[in-house]
Amino acid sequence: MTSNSLFKWMGLGQQSGKPVADNNTLDEGERYFGLENFGNTCYSNSVVQALYFCKPFRHCVLNYPQTDVPEPAALQTINSSVNGNGHAYFPSASTSSVTATSLVGSGSMSSAKLSSRNSVNGQVNGTSSSSNNTNSTNGNTTNNGSSTSTVIEKDQNSINLAPGMEDTLFSSLKDLFWKISTHKKKSGVIAPINFINKVKKENELFRSSMHQDAHEFLNYVLNTIADDVQNYQQKRYAESDDSKKGSSINSDSNQTDTSSCNNPKSTWVHQLFEGVFSNETKCLSCETVTSRDECFMDLSIDVEMNSSITSCLRQFSASETLCHKNKYYCDICSGLQEAEKRMKIKKLPNILALHLKRFKYQEQLQKYIKLTYRVVFPFELRLFNTSDDTENADRMYELWSIVIHIGSGPHHGHYVAIVKSNGQWMLFDDDVVTQIQEEDIQKYFSDLPGSGSGYVLFYQAIDLDMNTINIPSKDAMEDISYSNGGPVQYASNKKAAPKVVEKVTLGPQVREGELVFGVAHIFASFNDTFVHVTDLSGRETISRITGGMQVKADRDESSPYAAMLAAQQVAAKCKELGINALHIKLRATGGTGTKTPGPGGQAALRALARAGMRIGRIEDVTPIPTDSTRRKGGRRGRRL
Repeated sequence: MTSNSLFKWMGLGQQSGKPVADNNTLDEGERYFGLENFGNTCYSNSVVQALYFCKPFRHCVLNYPQTDVPEPAALQTINSSVNGNGHAYFPSASTSSVTATSLVGSGSMSSAKLSSRNSVNGQVNGTSSSSNNTNSTNGNTTNNGSSTSTVIEKDQNSINLAPGMEDTLFSSLKDLFWKISTHKKKSGVIAPINFINKVKKENELFRSSMHQDAHEFLNYVLNTIADDVQNYQQKRYAESDDSKKGSSINSDSNQTDTSSCNNPKSTWVHQLFEGVFSNETKCLSCETVTSRDECFMDLSIDVEMNSSITSCLRQFSASETLCHKNKYYCDICSGLQEAEKRMKIKKLPNILALHLKRFKYQEQLQKYIKLTYRVVFPFELRLFNTSDDTENADRMYELWSIVIHIGSGPHHGHYVAIVKSNGQWMLFDDDVVTQIQEEDIQKYFSDLPGSGSGYVLFYQAIDLDMNTINIPSKDAMEDISYSNGGPVQYASNKKAAPKVVEKVTLGPQVREGELVFGVAHIFASFNDTFVHVTDLSGRETISRITGGMQVKADRDESSPYAAMLAAQQVAAKCKELGINALHIKLRATGGTGTKTPGPGGQAALRALARAGMRIGRIEDVTPIPTDSTRRKGGRRGRRL
């Protein structure tokens, strides 16, 4: 769907606000660039735009690791807007006016745009394009904000990598951000070729041209960037530790635990997005309360008809009674007891990402449907479902970005992003950028005809202090190591000796071309996937990993990404033990349940094949209903 037809369908062609040419309040140092769509990459474009206009996140991406490269104009505006306390983060002073050529509007798509899009699509798909003009000039913009021609530039070779930093997803995103923020022009279109290719290279789930989920992509990007930053820090710390053998260093501090909420070496990604909620369980017999802390990068909340974000969050922390078959085992009572369970937020994040669970699986239809309920999201939010020991429980958040889903289901549709820049709301629809009025946002509370609905909401703490966000420089990391969880300074700059890694093989020696088979029992239910590998006799377990062990997935949602991670770990374990081929036994719930394997089954099977495992026989072992299968009304079913 082209941008012009999409805007007409959404009813955004006639905005009630004043034209862009009359806008004198846009940030002079800001850049408003659209991103080219390579088929079905609107999920990526919307998330990238939302993250780019998150100024703390952009500041950390562009400044990590700290170098001597001059700051772009956008970063100077960001840094100058932070006062001594680090509170007023968004610029509040009036800025210079922006001419009519400042934005790409919502007008018709010209032939130049179509030809440029075809040229870029060819490069993303691995083919060369005959058009190499990436520095074409921007065309004139009419008074109604529409563009007559488009500037399309690639995001490649913007900056050089820091010493020791590998070509990762983080470096590709940093490259894209730098290309936008240092551009001489205020507006245009950039083709994120390097970033999209890196995403497809790193994760096979995004290699197809199918419609993807923006929330899953956001989780993948944040977790991958956190891993890239941690790996870089760990590499620098390890080099520093090797050169300081005379100092006493706890070897356990060099291990990275990304799932620990109290990790002393957490990255700035965790410091921005990570929060902690506490699972509290109260035994109704002895009234003993036990709690378990879990980290989160975003909150997924259920939506209800004619509700609000506040009521959905209240329902998120509502008490649940564990009784009957779901009784709780109390260690004090030494038995199963009725209990009361609830979740409360223990640590508030600096940036709160709220995911509205608008896609629900219908067992009768055997597919997902979209919940078009009206859910009001405020511009300012205060969380009330906090625990008693929460620090700064009255923290206020401000809405600054929304990812909108347009369509009737999760497997088709379109994503756009609405961001707040210097008090003005801007809509980014791939390569089209349009200013909208604040009152227009209420149409995205529900999925009305001609509009979309809010899917991911980004709130930023008003009292966010950037001085508390630690961004170590590349020089400082050479002289910093960790001992007993705290930083220790060293004066030595001796270069580290290269490590000698010895490969250890646990299993039998396998000759080249020889196949050693095992059996992979894959049980794919709706919300989890079990990958259990045994020997051919089935007596010895080689590896057994579930998708729920890899990610903190919701019980009401499927996660093919978790199944892929589980299968990758199983394949690595099999290779260590000398097993390089697998027979597959795939099963669904069966019986009176569904006979179709869950979405994680196919993802696990593909991950095993891509990991280098040879696939033998594939057998469906889903149990079929028999006379002994219990149905509603008895073994033989309901009798008339």
